[in-house]
Amino acid sequence: MAKLGTTLTPSEEDIKATEKFVCELYVPNTSLTTVKELRWLLFRKKQAQSERLPPTRGALLQAVLRAHYQAIVWDNDVVANPDIPSPENYGWEKSDNRWFPVMTRLLPAPEAIIQLVKCGCTKQCASNRCQCRRNGLPCTDLCSCCDEEDEPCQNVFNDVVDDDEECDDE
Repeated sequence: MAKLGTTLTPSEEDIKATEKFVCELYVPNTSLTTVKELRWLLFRKKQAQSERLPPTRGALLQAVLRAHYQAIVWDNDVVANPDIPSPENYGWEKSDNRWFPVMTRLLPAPEAIIQLVKCGCTKQCASNRCQCRRNGLPCTDLCSCCDEEDEPCQNVFNDVVDDDEECDDE
C-alpha cells in the first residue's frame, strides 16, 4: 500500500494488499485474502447487517482509486506546475460541473438476491425507512409500494439502469 500514488494506476498487487488489510481489520490474524470471502464469512457466521459488512470488491476498488489519486496530488504538492491527471479515472465522476465519488461500478449484490429483497412500505419510499432505499437497492415488483399506482414509488435507486440491459419497448 506504500506504493499508492507512485505510479499512474495502482497495481493489482497494491489492490490485493489493501484487500488483505481490510480482511485483517475485520478478522485479525485471518487467512482470508479477499473481501468477497470476508463478507460471506461475516454474513454466514454473524448474520451481519449489510451496513456492518466490509465493502464489496467493487466499492473497495473505487476507494483505492480515490486514495491513489489523493496520493498523486499530495506527492506533487511541492512541484511548481504539477501534471496531475483528471480524477475521472480514479473513482470520481463529474456531474453538473462538480466531482462526486463513485461508490461502485458493480451491483451491490447478485441480481437474484436483489430480486428477493423487498420492502413493506405503504407510502412512496421517499425516506431511508424504506429497506430497499436504505440498502441502496431499487424497489422491485415484490415490494408493497409497487402496488400503488396513484402514488408511484420515489426510491431514488429505481432510476439506476443496468448498462447491459436494453429496452425493447422503443
